[in-house]
Amino acid sequence: MALEVILSPIKRFKMMMMFFNFAYGVAWLIVTALTCAFLTLLFDWVTPLPAVMRLILSVLSFGLIIFVFVRLIVAPVFKRLSDDTVALAIESKYPELESALISSIQLVRYNENEGFFNSDELVKLTLEKTAQKVQKMHFRGVVDIFRPLKVWLLAALFMFASAIYISNYNDVAVLWFKRFFTPFSAPSWPKYYNLKIAEHPKVIAKGDNLEISVLSTGRRHPAVVTIYSKSENQDYWESSPMQCYGGTKFTKKFENVVEPLMFYVEGGDARAPEEGYVRVDVRTRPFIKQISFWIHPPKYTRLPDTPKDKPIERSAISVIENSEIEFEVTTSQPIRSAELMNVTNIAGDNSFVGDEIINGNKLRGRLKAIKSVSFYFKLVDKEGFDNFTNHKPETYTLNVSSDALPDIKFEAPGRSLRMSEKGILPMRIRVKDDFGLKDVKLIHYNQKEQEKHIKTEPKTIAFKEESYKEQREVVLEYSFDIEKETGAKPGEEVVYYLQAADFCETHTKPAESSYFRITIVTTEELENDYTRMITRMRESLLDILKKQILVRDSVHALGEEITSKKKQPNEEVKSELRTLESDQRDITGKLRLCEESVHNVLEGMQMNRIGTKESLEYLDDVKKRLETLAATLSPEAARKLNELRENLAAASLETRFADVTLTQDEIIAKIKEIVERATKWATVAEFVGRLRRIIQDVEKLGKEMSKAVTKPK
Repeated sequence: MALEVILSPIKRFKMMMMFFNFAYGVAWLIVTALTCAFLTLLFDWVTPLPAVMRLILSVLSFGLIIFVFVRLIVAPVFKRLSDDTVALAIESKYPELESALISSIQLVRYNENEGFFNSDELVKLTLEKTAQKVQKMHFRGVVDIFRPLKVWLLAALFMFASAIYISNYNDVAVLWFKRFFTPFSAPSWPKYYNLKIAEHPKVIAKGDNLEISVLSTGRRHPAVVTIYSKSENQDYWESSPMQCYGGTKFTKKFENVVEPLMFYVEGGDARAPEEGYVRVDVRTRPFIKQISFWIHPPKYTRLPDTPKDKPIERSAISVIENSEIEFEVTTSQPIRSAELMNVTNIAGDNSFVGDEIINGNKLRGRLKAIKSVSFYFKLVDKEGFDNFTNHKPETYTLNVSSDALPDIKFEAPGRSLRMSEKGILPMRIRVKDDFGLKDVKLIHYNQKEQEKHIKTEPKTIAFKEESYKEQREVVLEYSFDIEKETGAKPGEEVVYYLQAADFCETHTKPAESSYFRITIVTTEELENDYTRMITRMRESLLDILKKQILVRDSVHALGEEITSKKKQPNEEVKSELRTLESDQRDITGKLRLCEESVHNVLEGMQMNRIGTKESLEYLDDVKKRLETLAATLSPEAARKLNELRENLAAASLETRFADVTLTQDEIIAKIKEIVERATKWATVAEFVGRLRRIIQDVEKLGKEMSKAVTKPK
């Protein structure tokens, strides 16, 4: 057992030493091979070697690699280590063994020799003591394991550097491999300067930009690369430096190329191409030479279609909504495909019915106009050139006007009114439509004044079709009998409006006018209202009279001062006349308001059938007198004041001032007459109203007395 303990580490040490020697040899083999490769690449790159020299270097490199392989890998594997050698190595690292390991090996050998006398007890004791010491030994104490690790680190560093170099300069590595492994058939190294023109289009569209890129692939890179270019019709070459990127890439951009371009580049001692030049041809983009439109409006508009022999040839066309547009496009060259594009990119705005390419350079199709839009045609010719890549094609505009709903205007009365249940409202309605009316009807419904939120069932009054059918503008007149049409009583309201429809299919609802209300009141209430309106009008006339007298007096006084030379016709006088003219025009406006008030009262009495014929004629006379004042006399006075102010330097100022004063005296006299007649009318109306109320009270009292007499006891 002690013998096995002693021999076991010796055998293990033999195996481990053989493995470490092998690993050590492999590391040195890698370092040697990569060093030879690097040195041969460096020598051949700096000074390109002839084929014979490369062959000699290759043979020497392979010889060195084989030597290292045999010396450091093969020899240690086949060289057998003796137990004594291992024991001596162990003894040198562990002096505390005191040659016990070597003595034990020798005693075992002597013990196996029958001719040699020994003591078994001595051998056994020696082996046991040696085994105790050997158990404490470790391989790291005998062999230096860091020695091969250092070489492997160096080999790993060489392999990492080689991998990086090959990944970045793969073409150089491949070329070195060919030059040293096939020295008599390998290509040469590139020149010091070598330029390569990158891929570029051989044909471009007219007006496009062309960018040329040049790569420097030589062993050295030029600081400046110059490009020489000329067009087809140019007699000389133009030179320009190219822009450098990263030292190895050079670019030049030619803008708006309209003719075939020839070029070549130079940098250092290199030229690309080595002979001749590179040519880039130019092709014209397909474009629209002519476009024709034929418009087919909707049938209900009764608008004529565009004649076949007279198409619209504009870039902007205006059509009515839902029109169909037929177009024909003539292109500059045969096209392979065409597509109509919506510039606004709103889906569903217009529908493109279809297209048809005829004879290669004609395109036909139809559009249905829904909304205004801008569009263009994407054209691709048979060579693959288009009119939209890096280019803005011609844009066409389609202006679509929608068919507006009918326009409704109540010319009379045009406002909400208070009327009696016996009243008749004369209506005058103007209805317009762009292309003709389809239906017109008057709609009304009753509504209690206290329950305005409750809407009753509406009633419809249809007009005769021959009065409006397919007409673009009509004036409809209708007498609305409140009692007959509505049966409304005092305290209720009648709401009415007009509906008008046209033939447009896209209109889902007819047009509606504003809603007007007729508030039903008693005749007495209306009479009181009219009396109050006339009374207020009379009070306004009295104010106007005072103001007119004041203006007349001011004009008269100013005229006397100028006539007597107390004042000179200067800017101050002009300012006073301007103020008097403004006051006179203000009087004219107020007279118009008074005339309007009388007109409303007269109109209301006629609609509600209130008053006698004589009272209506009397009120009509007041209205005409006010109309004469507001439309003729008062504006004439203002005009004369204006002329007087503008021509103060003219002669006969006294006569002209007197003329203005005379006109204003006439106005004052007529206002007094109107005030007197209005006073009489209001007094009579008030008297009649009181008399009617007395009669009503007497009738009411008589009914109550009759009920009291007939009441049973």
